[in-house]
Amino acid sequence: MRTIYYIILFLFLNAALIAQTPAYFVIGEDELKNEDIYSVTQASDETIYVGTNSGGFVYRHGAFKRIKPSPDQVGSAVFQFEESREGDIFCYNMSGQIFRLKNDALYLVFTIPKKHINRNMIYFFLPNGKILFLSGDLMLLDFKSKELLVLKKGINVPGRIISPIGKTDDGKICFHDSRNFYVFLNGTLHTHSIYSDQEKKGILEAFILKNKIFYVSRDWISKNQFLKEWKNPERKNNFIIRKSYRSIHLNKKEYNYSRRTTKGLDFLFLDKDSTLQSEYWFPDTFISTIGTGEHPLTLLGTFKKGIYVIPNPKIKSDRIVPEDDNCRNFCVKNDTLFFVTEKQHIYRFDKERKLLFDSKTNERINFIFYAEGSGDIHHKKTRNLIFSNKNVANIDYFLSNVKDIYQKKSGDIIIAHVNGLRQFSNNNPVNKDRWNTSVAVESTLSKGKLFDAKNFRKRISKISYDETRDMIYYVSGGTLYSFDKKGVSEIVLLQKNNIKATDLENHNDTIYVGTYGDGIVRIINGIPKNYFNKTNGIHNEYIRQVKFSNNRLFILHQEGIQIYETKTGNTYPIGIPEGVDNTSILNIDVERNNLYVNTGSDIIKVNVDKIKQEFPDFNLTLDSVMVNENRVKEGKNKFHHREKNISFHTNFKNILLDKETQLWHKLEGTNTPWENRPIHEHTIKYKSLSPGDYKFRAYAQFRDSKSEEILYFFKIRAPIWQRWWFIPSIIGFLTGIIYLYFKQREKKEKELNRIRLEKEVAEREQIESELKALRSQMNPHFIFNSLNSIQDLILREETDKSYDYIVLFSDLVRNTLNHSNKKFIPIEKELEFLEIYLGLEKLRFKEDFNYLIDYEGSTGIEIPSLLVQPFVENALLHGLLHKSGEKRLEIKFRLTEDRLECNITDNGIGRDKAHEIRQRQRPGHQSFSMDAIKKRLDFLGSQYGMKGGYTFKDLFENGQAVGTRVELFIPFKRTF
Repeated sequence: MRTIYYIILFLFLNAALIAQTPAYFVIGEDELKNEDIYSVTQASDETIYVGTNSGGFVYRHGAFKRIKPSPDQVGSAVFQFEESREGDIFCYNMSGQIFRLKNDALYLVFTIPKKHINRNMIYFFLPNGKILFLSGDLMLLDFKSKELLVLKKGINVPGRIISPIGKTDDGKICFHDSRNFYVFLNGTLHTHSIYSDQEKKGILEAFILKNKIFYVSRDWISKNQFLKEWKNPERKNNFIIRKSYRSIHLNKKEYNYSRRTTKGLDFLFLDKDSTLQSEYWFPDTFISTIGTGEHPLTLLGTFKKGIYVIPNPKIKSDRIVPEDDNCRNFCVKNDTLFFVTEKQHIYRFDKERKLLFDSKTNERINFIFYAEGSGDIHHKKTRNLIFSNKNVANIDYFLSNVKDIYQKKSGDIIIAHVNGLRQFSNNNPVNKDRWNTSVAVESTLSKGKLFDAKNFRKRISKISYDETRDMIYYVSGGTLYSFDKKGVSEIVLLQKNNIKATDLENHNDTIYVGTYGDGIVRIINGIPKNYFNKTNGIHNEYIRQVKFSNNRLFILHQEGIQIYETKTGNTYPIGIPEGVDNTSILNIDVERNNLYVNTGSDIIKVNVDKIKQEFPDFNLTLDSVMVNENRVKEGKNKFHHREKNISFHTNFKNILLDKETQLWHKLEGTNTPWENRPIHEHTIKYKSLSPGDYKFRAYAQFRDSKSEEILYFFKIRAPIWQRWWFIPSIIGFLTGIIYLYFKQREKKEKELNRIRLEKEVAEREQIESELKALRSQMNPHFIFNSLNSIQDLILREETDKSYDYIVLFSDLVRNTLNHSNKKFIPIEKELEFLEIYLGLEKLRFKEDFNYLIDYEGSTGIEIPSLLVQPFVENALLHGLLHKSGEKRLEIKFRLTEDRLECNITDNGIGRDKAHEIRQRQRPGHQSFSMDAIKKRLDFLGSQYGMKGGYTFKDLFENGQAVGTRVELFIPFKRTF
């Protein structure tokens, strides 16, 4: 009898709960549509990893990306992605291979010997890089030493599959089979048997809730024991829905999920921390695995249907729409739903779904409304329900294309449709004076009258009614109108502008108007005013629907649902974290604190008193920086001027918030303002940036919360020719080149000068030596001639003359010796020398030789020594010696500003006659003195820059040679 009772209760609970599931959304429908999902894991950084029959996947930027398998991998399937305490991600396969994940690729790190494994594997990460494995044996793997220690053999025997229970707050790792509890703590395994041979009872399932272990046995009794009382556990008999099959599960601190081995999912929680409660979800879906994330995200793996994401298990979704149909419109009253579907079926749902009407015609039912007490205007099976349809059985009166209704306090109903307005009385006669009614249509259902006001024929989309002022407000052609009881219709103006209305809502004769572009306008006592727009918190001013309930304004706009607390002024949105996908909302309805949302495939019920939750901090990270399509090394922030195409790749991992999160970014250094985009459009590109300093800034914004800002400073160097130092550098470079050139040239010239100087010194020394040699050769020649003359005087016994000439000769020799060692001598010394010399020569030529020495110029100059004497000697030897008769020699010096000229004139036989005599007497003889003089003049010119030279000029008279003149230009220098 007790068994029958439990079975009946079990069936009742499943019937009552079968339609209700948590609000959820799906990810990976496309990428995982061919995959059997074996495990779902969300790491501490919120990245999602999935193990499937064909390998691993990672979820990034709103899509799943396949993980590259290891080249050593056996088979393609991988299981149980887990995060170690050090933050590394691992997984394994059924061959006992353990892989580490790095850069979206798997790397084999260890292989468990086959003798230690079977198909049922579980592992837990321990401190210090160790892993506890539960398979055929209980093993401890040390990653550092690669040592595998078997703690207990044969722990997983046939018929008693090991199942995890979870971890406790104090670090205990708990698991069980059908007979025993196992606890691993500090390297020691503790076993506790709960199997009774007498009762023949075993464990089907066990889990931890609020640090208590619950288990389900085959007699449907849940055993509850406190972890601190292992030796003498306390047992309590708390009823739980029976499981006639095994399940795996995932624990949270406050609730537990259990996956059924067929279809569906059990949600277990403690009611008032004592009574275990259960709900049955997804009865038509095979849930293959369960993973949990933070706050309180749940991930459900399926076979070939992607991953179901449950944002909050407390938010329920009434999965009441048939699986092969979609809801077009709905209304709610007293927690009862009425909805019309695409297949033109009308359903009623409170605890179960009931078909009220099945259209057999092609007429579409687009709208469905609830009117209290309107029993005459409905299908007989649908009391209080108004809908429009053509030729419906049992409906005698047809309302063409009903768009909206308003039920007055009296119960009367005003209906808007494509041809205008119509009022139906709720068992009361219609006041003929009201709204200037002109047409009455009788029917067996009701008396309906068309509000005409003579030419009133408008397509009405929305209506509302001000009871106090007896005023109808309606929307036609997107414009808001008023219609008073006198039949006057006027456009309602806001600050002299038409109101582009989309919806109307009445609360205590205050009309809330949803507009197209102006937010919410409120009409009080017939006066419209701006009420709620972007200046005071609305996210989007293009309104689709407005509902009012319990001092809350429920707004459906183009970006989703937003709730405005009219008393406090607070506003908050409804979205994915609350279980509602804003991208698929068709319409809404509100009753008390419950918001109903039609998504087409489902109608979601949200208790707004339970959805206010604190969201975790979320982060935006910078994955990479690309320059000219090449990844930038970490730390680099200076780029070449050709590296001007820069893109930033961000990453946002919170799937609970990502659909509503915006990525804001700005590049300082340009004129671009802050820009925003959906968070998964994570690549921000900047093309052809100019050289300069930049700062990239980005942050994620979810509703009113912002992440920490990303900052990336970088610099694009200007081309060399555009940098400030380029021109100075070029000038400096050229200056340096020029300097080096002239320095080198100077060095070369110095070297050449040194060589030249050395050469000149050598030449000078050589010339000096040659001059000395010349002088030494000239002096003996002269001395020989002078001694001959003196000898001749002595032989002629002219003693006095010979004595005088010996005195002159001694003076001449002394002067010659003194002057021969000097380069320059005063002009006076030269004149004195010539006087002595010619005096001696006169001795040789007897009385017929006369000479003249004349100097015209100033004193204070010096001339080269012994330069004139050779020319004088030449004139005596070659010109006068062979001449008969009077012999005359004139030496005249004339000094000008820049030259000293010396003319030596003789009246000798001439150069031609002298040459003949010379050739006859001494053939081939060359004048040694003249060669020496020429060399000496060249040397003086090169060494001192003193130009000198000489020319010979023959003198003729009547064609006969009468002498020779030497024009000698003597170098000189002034002594003052």
